[in-house]
Amino acid sequence: MFSLRQDVLLLSLRPFEPLPMLPGAEERSLWDRVEPGLRDRLAAGAEAALVQPLPIAPASAFKRHLEKGDPLWLETRNEALRRLRALVLGACVTGSVRCLEAVADALYALCEQSDWAMTQALPDFPDATHGTIDLAACETGAELSAALALLGRSLDGLSHRISALVYHTLDVRLITPMIQQQPGVWQFEREEAPRAAAALLTTVLCCEHDDRRRWLSLRWILRLLDSYVQSCPGDGGFARGLDRHLETVCALNDCFALLSAASGGEVELRDQPFFQDIAGSFLKYWAGRGWFFNPGGESMRPSLSPDLLFRLGEGARINALCGLAAWLQRTAPQEGLPDAPLLQQVACTLGRSALLGHVARAPALSGTLLPDSCFLTGGMEDFFAGMTGPAGGGDPAGDLALFHKGVPVLLPFRGAHSVPTVNGYVQLPGRGGSEAERQAGPGWQMLCMNISRAYPKEAGLSNWQRTWMMAPFEGGIRLMDVFDLEKPGLVTFRLILSRQPRISGNQVRMGDRLTLDFDPSLVPHAQPIPVPAPLRASYGEALWQLSLVTPEPVQNGHYTVFFSAAP
Repeated sequence: MFSLRQDVLLLSLRPFEPLPMLPGAEERSLWDRVEPGLRDRLAAGAEAALVQPLPIAPASAFKRHLEKGDPLWLETRNEALRRLRALVLGACVTGSVRCLEAVADALYALCEQSDWAMTQALPDFPDATHGTIDLAACETGAELSAALALLGRSLDGLSHRISALVYHTLDVRLITPMIQQQPGVWQFEREEAPRAAAALLTTVLCCEHDDRRRWLSLRWILRLLDSYVQSCPGDGGFARGLDRHLETVCALNDCFALLSAASGGEVELRDQPFFQDIAGSFLKYWAGRGWFFNPGGESMRPSLSPDLLFRLGEGARINALCGLAAWLQRTAPQEGLPDAPLLQQVACTLGRSALLGHVARAPALSGTLLPDSCFLTGGMEDFFAGMTGPAGGGDPAGDLALFHKGVPVLLPFRGAHSVPTVNGYVQLPGRGGSEAERQAGPGWQMLCMNISRAYPKEAGLSNWQRTWMMAPFEGGIRLMDVFDLEKPGLVTFRLILSRQPRISGNQVRMGDRLTLDFDPSLVPHAQPIPVPAPLRASYGEALWQLSLVTPEPVQNGHYTVFFSAAP
């Protein structure tokens, strides 16, 4: 059982001191070593921010945001934080005082906002007397806290009232409500808890000087964090897309790094099996050549920040993850910083040189079984296959992906999935697929999942076993579907292909080498699936849905689709 070790933290909690992960701009020995190309881009970003007006949204925009989803309030808040980060990082990397007044203006503008929250019970104007505290409010407080940690001494040279205003605002809006455990104020979704906890830890450890108040705040944050950790899948998997998974795991990495700093290294949680599993899951979902199995995500080529992956690998001490981050940076260089909290941007800035100097190495493909997350993969003879289930993410049970020498053959895509239709019924979102297993022996392996519970009762399905069968002597990979219906019905097998199929008899050719053979009793039909412009660089202009239909009702069946490649 994972423990946050609150008893050890209580005994080892250090008096207030600057956080090592947020070194002040006066520590030139650190900031002068920033990679030159990144330093120039950050300096240019600060210069651009200097000539931009302070973004301000009227209070009525908040009401429209809640009523109609008007983006003005949210966009203005995000732009204000991006401008603050740009100014702070520019001042740190250059050592110049040109940005200080603009930073002070931004801090005052954020403190003077009547509310930092993006949510409220009823559509109305912001409530400055008893406002909601949500993820947006916590992250706004963390950005102000980090800015003071980095530039506090320089800002005090302008006026001590700047820091005093920020401290007072953070105390009233975040720290005192934590200590008093004010009811009905805090509003978080379960998945937001790690990000909220990281933001609140940043605020408390940067700004709360009183030992007792700091401990009371930390205890509240640890309860929030513990409730999230105890509800996570035991296998370290996820079901909401790798992009969001990276946000969550990086937030946990921040939490554990901050707790380690607060305890003088006595509470170190990044070496615990739970964190090792979720941090290393990016290696388990790797499919080769920049492709990832991505349950719940929009694309199997997610935009993962090499900087954040590298920092995560360093924090969890997983060298293979650092190697993957370096490989991604070499193959698709990202010159700027990720759109992330200031705490993470500082770490990425100071760590960019280490990322560029690290050995780039793509992970080896290996079979995986995550039973709690309904995910399994395996490979043989240049084929690498995967099967995913819902696990709370809404994806269908038994959905398929297949790669040959790192090139996609089957791909899940935006509502188009390689799952059957039974008696005209599709699967119900988020149901079934929990019975997954991976079997292997000398020269063979199987990936199996029972998907029958994913269908509504009206489909009349009593059993459906879906299996990837891999054996070198067969010269390819076999998909087997064995099922029983309560009464005869029509079944359609759907396969989402990455290339246009050419159908001839009971064989489909894809490109020059790949072929797909299916049961000759099935009737084939292919249709294109247009790909939206933002995803065409990865997926091409279109994918193709191949439907294989039973020509007459059947009550049970054992159907096979065989994938092979010419030498």
